[in-house]
Amino acid sequence: MANVPLEAYADLTADLHTVATDTALGITHVSATCNCSTWQHWCKFCIALNLDEYLAGLADPIPVLQLYAHHY
Repeated sequence: MANVPLEAYADLTADLHTVATDTALGITHVSATCNCSTWQHWCKFCIALNLDEYLAGLADPIPVLQLYAHHY
């Protein structure tokens, strides 16, 4: 931070504060992107098997979840 130009210091400090807050809450750009792509992957898997993505119609969703874990 000692080498940062004065005009960029305020913006950088605000960004660092935001990153620290998001990380403390467990919300990062990487995790948000990963979670989004995981859900999309799950939905494609369910569509391929003609299943509801919430597995609402299944008496025992465990075998489907195990199959998904194996494929993922």
